[in-house]
Amino acid sequence: MTAALLISVAGLTLALIAPGPLNAMLRRSDPHITLLTWATLVVATVTALLAPLVLSLAPGHGGMAALTELAHRCLLAPHDTMPARLESAIGIVGVLMATITVVRFLIHWRATARQRIAVHDKHISLFRILHGHDSEPVLWLPLPTPVAYSIAGRPAMIVASNGLRNELDDEALNAVLAHERAHIRRHHHFLVELAEAAAYAVPWLPLTRRSPELVRALVELDADSHAAHRHGSAPVHRALTQLRGHATPATTLAIAQDCVELRLARLADDHAQAQHAPRRTRAAIWTAAVTAPILPLVMLGAGVALSTCGG
Repeated sequence: MTAALLISVAGLTLALIAPGPLNAMLRRSDPHITLLTWATLVVATVTALLAPLVLSLAPGHGGMAALTELAHRCLLAPHDTMPARLESAIGIVGVLMATITVVRFLIHWRATARQRIAVHDKHISLFRILHGHDSEPVLWLPLPTPVAYSIAGRPAMIVASNGLRNELDDEALNAVLAHERAHIRRHHHFLVELAEAAAYAVPWLPLTRRSPELVRALVELDADSHAAHRHGSAPVHRALTQLRGHATPATTLAIAQDCVELRLARLADDHAQAQHAPRRTRAAIWTAAVTAPILPLVMLGAGVALSTCGG
């Protein structure tokens, strides 16, 4: 087996075992660090699966840098260990799978984008009818039901109802609004759409298949942490306890919609949710952010080390 195939096997193994550790981190670790870990694992898996295909399609001579030639020599040799027909068949299957994956990803991404734009445009029109200008940061709906959700777009919007004002005290209401602002400022809608598109494109990989559920939980925990830092964990806990899940438009993020029991448990048990991350935690976040892009390269380097680089 060539090192190129060995890297693909490593990527598949990573995608198979990753959901377990991520679920453990979901219940204990800082949600921002867990989001970084999820993104790193997805990038590493995609890199491991696509790198052999890219290297096999790249020209082996003429105008290529020495590094590319070295990669060909190390990752695709020895060719005589694999029959030419089998190698060609694997390459054709790889191209077909990669093409299908990209097409499915783009189809889902485009459909979600259209849906998000339609929802955003309707709310902008409603905003102008109710408020008559664009300076109000929140669209307040004249509804008795307590509603709160955020919409990505330009401009992004927070939607809330008069029933929310009547249901919650001032501290809890401000915590809810801070929660929804965190979704917008930390680009949580984009992360959810990315996870859902990846799951649609590659449903047979456990890591991507579980990504929508995992990322939705993480962005809610991250927004809770932000709101708790600004207003205290008790108001966030009160809001989640008093509110109930309600129907909201697709592509939006609502405060009481996903993994409420887990979030209540985290708010009740982890008093650090109400404070800034400690220095060590912030250092860990920055370390993860800096080192995360290196992991795919490390995986490729490991494949090179396991292969025999012939001349």
